[in-house]
Amino acid sequence: FFLMIRRPPRSTPLYSSAASDVYKRQHLYQIYPGGDMLRKNIKDVIVGCRNEKNPKEFLAICLAEAKSEIKETDLAVKYGAILKLLYFYYERIDIIWAGFHILELISSTKYSHKRLGYLVGSFIIPYTKELVIMSPSQLKKDFRSKNIFDICSAIHFAASVCTKELSFTIEDDLQRLITYSKPCIRKRAIVLCRKLVLTNAELGEKIAKMLLDKLLDEDTGVQIAASSAVLDCAQVLPKLFVEGIPPLYKLLDNKNNWIVIKALQALCSLLEVEPRLKGKLEEKMLEILESTKALSVELEIHKQIVKRFSTSSSLLGKTKTKIGNYVENSDPNIRYTGLLVLKKLLKSHRDLLIIYKDKLVKLFVSGDAAIKTRTLEIISENCTTDTFQEIADELIPQLTGGSLILREEIINTLLDIIEANEYQNVKDFEWLFTNFKLFILQCPPSCEYRLASVIQDITIRIEDIRNDACTLSFELIQKHYLDLFYSDKNTNKTEGTNLVDVSYNGHIIGALLYIVGEYATLKQIEDHIELVFEKSMVPENKKLKEGAKIAMLLTVVKMFFKHCSERPADKIKEITTKVAAILDWYTDQMAESLEIYELLNFYYGIISNFETFNYEALVKLMNSCFEEELLPVHAKSQSLIKPDEKLKIGEKMKINQKEFDVLKENQMVKLLIEVEKMNSGGGGKEESKTPPPRKAIAEEKRVSAEGGKEITEPAEETKDSAKTKDKKAFKVKKGFVLPPGAEMADQPQVEIQLAKEDNDSQAPKGKKKVKVKKKEKTTALETPDPKQLSCLLYTSPSPRDRG
Repeated sequence: FFLMIRRPPRSTPLYSSAASDVYKRQHLYQIYPGGDMLRKNIKDVIVGCRNEKNPKEFLAICLAEAKSEIKETDLAVKYGAILKLLYFYYERIDIIWAGFHILELISSTKYSHKRLGYLVGSFIIPYTKELVIMSPSQLKKDFRSKNIFDICSAIHFAASVCTKELSFTIEDDLQRLITYSKPCIRKRAIVLCRKLVLTNAELGEKIAKMLLDKLLDEDTGVQIAASSAVLDCAQVLPKLFVEGIPPLYKLLDNKNNWIVIKALQALCSLLEVEPRLKGKLEEKMLEILESTKALSVELEIHKQIVKRFSTSSSLLGKTKTKIGNYVENSDPNIRYTGLLVLKKLLKSHRDLLIIYKDKLVKLFVSGDAAIKTRTLEIISENCTTDTFQEIADELIPQLTGGSLILREEIINTLLDIIEANEYQNVKDFEWLFTNFKLFILQCPPSCEYRLASVIQDITIRIEDIRNDACTLSFELIQKHYLDLFYSDKNTNKTEGTNLVDVSYNGHIIGALLYIVGEYATLKQIEDHIELVFEKSMVPENKKLKEGAKIAMLLTVVKMFFKHCSERPADKIKEITTKVAAILDWYTDQMAESLEIYELLNFYYGIISNFETFNYEALVKLMNSCFEEELLPVHAKSQSLIKPDEKLKIGEKMKINQKEFDVLKENQMVKLLIEVEKMNSGGGGKEESKTPPPRKAIAEEKRVSAEGGKEITEPAEETKDSAKTKDKKAFKVKKGFVLPPGAEMADQPQVEIQLAKEDNDSQAPKGKKKVKVKKKEKTTALETPDPKQLSCLLYTSPSPRDRG
């Protein structure tokens, strides 16, 4: 045993750092009598858990050691094990299994053991009914102890684990504890009484009298405890405490502000069962407001006035005059509390916001973050048509230079007011759109979608504002287009800007382009069409989300057709070339989804065939697609629109087996041609990321939508076979199908005859002979048929597959 005590060498001075280090390490392990085993104490467990790379394994080892230690009869060893269990409990390890050992430690005569047992037992004993049944005997024993520390620990434990059955057991001891000579015991007994009233209503009447008797106790601490307990119980069971109105009324004259506040709250909670008390309380509250200098008492009185005495003109007048002083107080705590009172006051008197408008704006400008947030809540909930514009003029300048969180709160608050009751608070929409420019330039990413929706919705609903909306949109696109990508609008836009500060959501960009495409006048389109075309090919557009890309593509097409509607056919060749170049660039850079690719294919089919059909008729036809005005439809109204019965929604799609077989055969032919190209050295190219364009297939049969002619294209020629072909043989343009009854301009009509080869020994069985005959050229159609146009568009080549 003595060899375990390490001492510093004789050459080391006793007060040197080396000697002190040796002595410091002596307490790391406890040496228990009766053995030579070293055991970890609570400090070893905590330090080891923090230093170990795998703390879970270390805690598992310590838990196993604690389980073996807790079974020993020595209470000192048991105390150390339960102390470690307390740490395990905070690490979310189950220790309910140790309940009986904890009760054994509670029965110890040593106060340090008893205190730890009561502390740990209050965590786990409520979850085990057996331990709750076994604990009352020890509690009654400690309640009669001469050591006040044992009594206090037992009261705390009883208040923590109290149940309805336990309350009947300890009821007799309460009377002695609540009249104990020591104030500390009386205060803790009041806490236990509160718990018993809330747990067992059958004992409520008896215990309520005990609590009311302590309201006028000689000790101030006991009075505070009693008034707080009466307040909590009166809010749940007010009828039991009606008899306490006289002593509570006397406490209003107490010099202690805390007691006055609690007594006032308790009396106000009793107004429901005793309405005659209201008149006396009004007089007393007016008297206190005139005499007291304590701001905490005044604020509590004003809270109760707003909550329960809003019909009293005398009290409400006092509150209206006093509340402004609290909001302007130099103490931030008083300002914040004053805002809470003002928020409750404005719920029932929204017209008072005009009086406090200037003070709230001033408070918002100079206050801290919490006060600014509370101020914005008050403005958002109580703003009206008369006050909105003045308040907005004060808040909008705060956007410039503000933090990201502040800008987000301001914009969300103003949008809440704008959207309320379908824009009821907005008088002047022209003024609103002039301020939307700053909204957009300072908008954080979290508000982009909401702000874009509001701007777009107002433009759709109000016809008179569309011109201003288009002017604003063109201005932002021209001067601030790249700024719309940045989430932190206050940073410098340099080439090396961190991507964290960039937002590619494109919600605002999509909304502005939608407004321009739908509502721009011909004059505005002529002035800005080159601008839109230029911005549509900005490299930053590649990173935009799909919705913004589609809006940009649709805007380019809409402006193109509107621009062409007022120009003759011979003056649109240049702009048609530009639009085709934009579609080419989109196909190369931005066609990442099937929807975008199909739109590109669709519109390129129109633009590439301007010379084929009648120009004026085609422009008129396309403009008719965008002429109808889009009106907002309520979500509930949409459910009333029933789909056409011909759609047969919900039924299984029937597949034409013949068409499916033809399609399957064509796919196999494509695959064989690709393999043949690779074998001949034509492979090796990297596949494009965009969907592959539809190409003409050798010997592919195409059937028109209305059962037109079958067309088979000749196979791709090799060097050897090209010599044997007729020089005048015609090859059909890739991707096109001739609609029934329609003839392409400047192209020979193709007639294909299929006939079986009879008695041909060289040709294998099942083969068909193809004969091609040329016909005379036909003139172009004067007016395109919509069916023919749709057939042409959906089979037109993609921008990648021209020539």
